[in-house]
Amino acid sequence: MGDSYFWTSRGFLEKLLQESKNNRCLSVRDSSVENASGRGDNYISKLFRVTVNQGNPAEKKTFFVKILPDEGIVRDMVERSSAFSTEMRMYRDTLPRMNKLLARCAPGQFGSLGPECYYLSSSEEPLVLVIEDLREKGYAMADRRRGLDLEHSLLVVRTLARFHACSVAARAEEPSSVETYASNLFFEEASRTFWENNFKSTLTAMAEVVRRWDGFGDEFAEKLRARSATMREDLVRLLRSRDDAFKVLLHGDLWVNNVLFRYGEGEQEEEGRRPEDAMLIDFQFCLFASPGIDLQHFVHTSPTEQVRAEHAEGLLRAYHAELSATLRLLGLGAETLSFRQLLEDYESKALYGAFAALLCLPVILSDERDAFDFESALRDEMDEAVIVRRVSGEPYSRVLRRLLVQFASKGII
Repeated sequence: MGDSYFWTSRGFLEKLLQESKNNRCLSVRDSSVENASGRGDNYISKLFRVTVNQGNPAEKKTFFVKILPDEGIVRDMVERSSAFSTEMRMYRDTLPRMNKLLARCAPGQFGSLGPECYYLSSSEEPLVLVIEDLREKGYAMADRRRGLDLEHSLLVVRTLARFHACSVAARAEEPSSVETYASNLFFEEASRTFWENNFKSTLTAMAEVVRRWDGFGDEFAEKLRARSATMREDLVRLLRSRDDAFKVLLHGDLWVNNVLFRYGEGEQEEEGRRPEDAMLIDFQFCLFASPGIDLQHFVHTSPTEQVRAEHAEGLLRAYHAELSATLRLLGLGAETLSFRQLLEDYESKALYGAFAALLCLPVILSDERDAFDFESALRDEMDEAVIVRRVSGEPYSRVLRRLLVQFASKGII
């Protein structure tokens, strides 16, 4: 690997080490690289963990390195999309601006809105992003298949609210710093084939499973088959809506694996830990749009089914309270929206929640053998048996039964 990637060289890593610790005297004794993403964890990029062993004093420092996928049709799609350029710009310009605004109004009260970035490749270099390893600060990823309990979910929506509020402040200071996030991988031409194949294969296979369920039958199967042909274009129109009165910079891909949690000192990595802080990661899908998009995506992908079914409004109230408080802190209290307006915005984006529940959630809850394969989707070769296993298994089939009735009652399917 050292011969393949410039970021594994001793000189490059030594410079990173010195800059990360603000000490030009540090040296690198040796280093190691390991794959940092498992199947189902990080789909459109390759993620590595680099461990650097210092010469003097003898200490370790780790970094995360994100690069493009290997050559092939997935890499081609990502290169033609805005995904990497969006994330580079977020780390280079927008996150620093948002962090500065928050720190100015509430010094020492809140942590950073994202990980520290140590290196961004230039336009002439291969795309490489080097960020801090938040494990060194005590952060950890939750179990995507278990889902987030109420305490974790509340922490996420409050963290999201601060992120959104700071984007409103950044826009007030410099409109182009936020408004120019006008597109993301979801509705760009580069990904059209991927999404169209995914909707067709997933919803068609899902329809066959649902058709055999008592109380659902052909009626719901036909609804899903019909939706498979129209969902992408309807979602594109939803994302591009000009009717939204209140817009923010969306995270754009807010699900459990894109949030890291920090816990109290001495608490073990097991169920029941109380989180003290949360930090968002992975900014490839950021978009200037309605906050209801992020909220629908999170609610329908990340909490446990009990939290989703019983506490959705409570999550929205917690988000609204934190958004309003942070906007006031930033001197933008007049920019906020009422809870009724937020609820209306959230409900108007219900189709996005259906997309998250029907396309994303079965993948999130699946085990490694049924991990999503981007290349198969691009080639229109998705394995129907894999989709059927995802949809038929617990807990997803139980979640789907409740949500299908809800989506049908709202006219979404």
